[in-house]
Amino acid sequence: TLTNLYGELVERYPASAYTFGFQGQAQTLDQMWVSPAMMDELLDVRVAKINVDWPGDATGEAPAYGRFGVSDHDPEAGTFGVVSFDRVRALVDYLIDTGAITTDDAQSILIRLTNAENHLAAGRLAAAANALNSIVHTLEDLRAAGAISDEVAAGLSAEVQLLAP
Repeated sequence: TLTNLYGELVERYPASAYTFGFQGQAQTLDQMWVSPAMMDELLDVRVAKINVDWPGDATGEAPAYGRFGVSDHDPEAGTFGVVSFDRVRALVDYLIDTGAITTDDAQSILIRLTNAENHLAAGRLAAAANALNSIVHTLEDLRAAGAISDEVAAGLSAEVQLLAP
């Protein structure tokens, strides 16, 4: 079953849990629904206040985007932690299982991944970023050598880059 994130909005930010205003009354018309797996990854949910708090009959200088806001609703925005070191490891394991990458090449990547995670945990952000960049370069080298496909190199590189501090 899906979960409506409006409940999270009310629990976390009750004063701003509205997405529309009608005749001076704050209302919630817009909804964001997530699966149980996405709910487990939810970090935060907010309402971007870009319209409702700018009434059409306001006087004085208009906001830069116009007197009536940018929309007739305020959008909900969720932040999810869907990329993690464990998930990248699971992706590498999957690529090994499917034959998309050799165990030896995967080991090289996993060692660098562990180094990056350890650096990050110790607060050494530059070292973590360097270790992650070395994975991206390794993937590019493997792709150039024909050891992995363009698709695998691009996909795994994208996931690794999302881990960057």
